[in-house]
Amino acid sequence: MSTVTTRMPILLSFYFLVVLLFVDGAEKDDIKDTNANRREIYDEKTDSWGFVEDLKNHKRESSDVDTTVDDLMHSLQGICFFDKPKQSANQLLKDTQSILKNIDVYRDIVKLNIQLRNKLKWIVEGSKGTIEVSRVIRMLKNDVQDICKPLDLETPRDCAELKKKHKKSGVYTIYPDNSTAMTVYCNMVDYDGGWTVLQRRQDKTDFYRTWTEYKKGFGNVEKSFWLGNDNIHVLTTSGRYELRIDLSDWTGNKWYAIYKTFSVGNESTKYKLNIGEYSGNAKDGLAYHNGMKFSTKDQDNDKDSERDCAELSKGGWWYVGCHNSNLNGVYKTGQTKHWDVVSWNLIKGSNYSMKLARMMIRRF
Repeated sequence: MSTVTTRMPILLSFYFLVVLLFVDGAEKDDIKDTNANRREIYDEKTDSWGFVEDLKNHKRESSDVDTTVDDLMHSLQGICFFDKPKQSANQLLKDTQSILKNIDVYRDIVKLNIQLRNKLKWIVEGSKGTIEVSRVIRMLKNDVQDICKPLDLETPRDCAELKKKHKKSGVYTIYPDNSTAMTVYCNMVDYDGGWTVLQRRQDKTDFYRTWTEYKKGFGNVEKSFWLGNDNIHVLTTSGRYELRIDLSDWTGNKWYAIYKTFSVGNESTKYKLNIGEYSGNAKDGLAYHNGMKFSTKDQDNDKDSERDCAELSKGGWWYVGCHNSNLNGVYKTGQTKHWDVVSWNLIKGSNYSMKLARMMIRRF
């Protein structure tokens, strides 16, 4: 009995120890499971937070890409863009009309720019490193400059410069002083081409105009017109120009006059004529007018103190007292009774109206 009694406390103690160890182990396992569960929950939250963060990063990266693309587009377009801050309202109107005539071209440009933007975005997104992006941009800029250099010739000083690219006669825009835009007719065919046409008479377009109208220009550059005294001044003072005048009568006879010296002053000089070094078969019909101020029906600048030559000659010209030539007179058919017609007096007299008169210049 004593032995059994002595062993019982030991067995019970061992039993309780095993139970305690088991319980403790179970509790620890439960704690581990709980902690594991907590970690899983935390990891799930972490994943959720990470997804949101990824979205933010994606948006940020997308925004950065868009910004880079915008900068790139601006940079590339800036190479080809030419600003014209001194553009007049009249010229703006002409340019707008030209745009409307060619609207399909601009619509195609918009489509192509969208394609360009998408391709640039693809390049930027594919080039993750800033060094790589800058290298690509630098390469693109170099290529674009090579592409756009010929387009710089689309801001030419005159038709002679345009002739390097264009062989067809027609209407073009030139920039004689790199800022003033002019819509002109370029003769690219006759006499080796490259001629900027200043004036043409071939129909009954009214040339009995005011000072302001002659200053700005009028008519249709593809038909009968006057380019404008301001424009003629800017053109002829932007380089050395020769003037060619072509004339024809109503029976098919033709004449020409060439002046190696030709320029027109600004408005403060009343568009003073400077002419010289004549050659041709028309006889020198402008020598008499050399050094004269321009006159119109509302501004008499001739030397005749008793008569208003512009009013009597029905045109705008460098009248003296009154003329040896009157290419801006009234357009009539052949021989008339008056000297207010489109005449070159030294050929067929002051009363004969020419069928065609044309003034054009070329830089040399």
